[in-house]
Amino acid sequence: MGLSQDLAVAALIISILSAGIAFGSLWRTHLAGFRPSVVTGDVRLRVYTIESEGAKWYLSSFDLPLTVVNEGALSGTVLDF
Repeated sequence: MGLSQDLAVAALIISILSAGIAFGSLWRTHLAGFRPSVVTGDVRLRVYTIESEGAKWYLSSFDLPLTVVNEGALSGTVLDF
């Protein structure tokens, strides 16, 4: 194989690789389906003291932060947890 054939093969390999990367980018940005992912934070339990007119009572608060993320490209609807 001559130098021009080696360059043609190298150009073909680079072109095929770049077309594969372009298709992968197109899939991730426009064609990937709806894939929801749920991430939870730290669970917190807080007890608040309320004092009013000489009476003292307590309110408890249970917090669980949830984040729903779409890892796909297409939009979708989360109907239930």
